[in-house]
Amino acid sequence: MKLTLGFILFLGVLLSAKLLAVNQAAVKSTRYHEVDNVKHQVFKINSRIDGLQLALHSASPLAKTKRGTILLLHGSSFPSQLSFGFTISGKSWVDQLTSLGYQVYSLDFLGYGDSDRYSEMIQGEQNAEPLGRGVDVLQDVNLAAEFILTQDKVAKIDVLGHSWGGAVAAHFAERYPEKVEHLVLYAGITTAQATKSAANNTVPAYSELTPELRIQSLASLSPEADQPLLAQEMFKTWGVQWLASDPLASDELKVRYPAGPNADVADFFQGVSFYNPKSIRAKVLIIRGEHDQYPSNEQAYQLFNALTNTENKRYVVINNGTHVLHLEQNRHQLYQSVNDFLLMPVNNR
Repeated sequence: MKLTLGFILFLGVLLSAKLLAVNQAAVKSTRYHEVDNVKHQVFKINSRIDGLQLALHSASPLAKTKRGTILLLHGSSFPSQLSFGFTISGKSWVDQLTSLGYQVYSLDFLGYGDSDRYSEMIQGEQNAEPLGRGVDVLQDVNLAAEFILTQDKVAKIDVLGHSWGGAVAAHFAERYPEKVEHLVLYAGITTAQATKSAANNTVPAYSELTPELRIQSLASLSPEADQPLLAQEMFKTWGVQWLASDPLASDELKVRYPAGPNADVADFFQGVSFYNPKSIRAKVLIIRGEHDQYPSNEQAYQLFNALTNTENKRYVVINNGTHVLHLEQNRHQLYQSVNDFLLMPVNNR
């Protein structure tokens, strides 16, 4: 992606507006808007840290028959609305789930999207301990789940996590089995062979990256660099939206996000995991793109085989996809495979 002068000026305008809104998300209110007759709401709920609030995005089902309630957990670096809620060809993954009759909730972890920022991020304390590690944000996921269970008057929910968010989702299912019906680990990370580079890296409190470099890194996941699998909207609008999502974006047009997931990945590459697959009892779908290098096919199979106490499990590989398949041209196969798992009759699962 090549930044033009006009694009840079436009980003500057967005940045100026966002800097006036640091922690504006702390306002204790619910925001509503309508998109294609789907009610979208943003609930603000208390987090594990006093004074900081989480943003829980909600989208009501389009279908007359409600199929269930699902909580979506994003991965590192970008929030739920730039992940599950990002519109490609007029429709997001959230939209697709609501069309099936799902009540969809998407959580922004602290430091992302419409959730509040850690004080260390606001004050520029980059040398502090890594922020937002999996073992810590588990408490926030549980707070969100408790809110959802009460709001929707249901006994259990389905949980889908992407990448690092998949590991957090697995940890939640492990710790709170009574609250999870189905668990979808989409490109969910797990332990891997130790590497010297992972062992020697020092992880800061938070990271910073320009939209241009983030998009380049996502495009580079394709096996052929000159033929990126990313949807065209990723090159046209995603970067602007990612920058606009951060009230702390720097003068260098860099987005600031918690680095705790990076510290967790370093641990995973040393064989240290914050969740135990053997303790998960929910029905589990492991799903990834064939070109995803982490988790690789071998790593995904190891995780699959470690799920020894699940009621039912399946492993699906989607052709011509990478670690961010949901933002790529072949995303509909991902959608369909997840749908098949969630909607299959109980006695056939």
